[in-house]
Amino acid sequence: MKYLLALLLAGTTLMGCQKEESEELCNDGLTVVYDLDGTWVLEDYPNTAYIFQDDLRYTVYCLNDCNWEEVTIADAIPGPESYTWSQDTLNIDLGGGNAFVHEMTFVCEGEVVQYEYEPGTPLRWYRPGFDIANCDE
Repeated sequence: MKYLLALLLAGTTLMGCQKEESEELCNDGLTVVYDLDGTWVLEDYPNTAYIFQDDLRYTVYCLNDCNWEEVTIADAIPGPESYTWSQDTLNIDLGGGNAFVHEMTFVCEGEVVQYEYEPGTPLRWYRPGFDIANCDE
């Protein structure tokens, strides 16, 4: 069964897919849904990463050579924020009545997630190990 699932996922990658926000609609009828869980590096602040895990967002900073593929929530600063993810909208409770609420769009086969800070100005986060320079979307 594991091999069948792997084969289906591999077929999805090989087939042409049409991107629609957090999903890809593929020629073979399968839909790929991207997940926010895991680590994301901020494009404009590459010394900062967020880890989304168990409905909490953790923030991790590094000073020099950042090995984002090795960080865990043990490396995060104290005080993670709770978040919800619903219909492509990320809502993070920042405390004190403040919230981060943005519609997020996955691009570059789910390796990048972005939102519009200002009209025409997307801010992007990318998965560790992904070369953000290869994302033209």
